[in-house]
Amino acid sequence: MNSEALEHAGASWRDGLTAAHWRVLICSFLGWIFDGFEAFALVQFPLMRSVLTPQRLSTPALYAGTVIGITLLGWGIGGVAKAALTMGTVYLFGLLLPWFMPETKGQLLPG
Repeated sequence: MNSEALEHAGASWRDGLTAAHWRVLICSFLGWIFDGFEAFALVQFPLMRSVLTPQRLSTPALYAGTVIGITLLGWGIGGVAKAALTMGTVYLFGLLLPWFMPETKGQLLPG
């Protein structure tokens, strides 16, 4: 089905996609993400040479691994923290909303 037919039918662009299309989309997205992380890893060794002292430069892999590990840990904690912040905000909003909406008469929201 071409794009003109989809536009005239009022359908979404996703309606014409098959499972193979979705696999290609997901794999290309993951490839793009890991390629970006690879670029970070490639520029890290020249960076280590510029910031490490000569005594510590004898083991740059140790420091590079530590930096990559801290980066991944930060990404993971950031994702968990963002989810927790979002859920906490929703919970707090649900608790406080009845007090700011007089028409609810202080009743908690259903559900």
